Amino acid sequence: MQDLSDPIEGVFWEFKHWPEPPPKGWQASVHLFLLRLPATEVLEAALIAESRIPYGGRRAFLYFCKVCHNRIKERTAKDSGTT
Repeated sequence: MQDLSDPIEGVFWEFKHWPEPPPKGWQASVHLFLLRLPATEVLEAALIAESRIPYGGRRAFLYFCKVCHNRIKERTAKDSGTT
């Protein structure tokens, strides 16, 4: 059973078709997203990517990264008062 108390593990657990272990750098990317976004939003981004690219792999991870980047950009714009 996975240790879902670790947010990074939780994100990787959501992706059913990610390689195990994840390629080098993927965990670092997830960690950075977790520093900038709430864990629930990062997990939601993983679910969105999994639903859009159901066979996972690198394309799904890149889609996940794009979702996270867009959410960070939205938060930054909201925090600075721009749209």
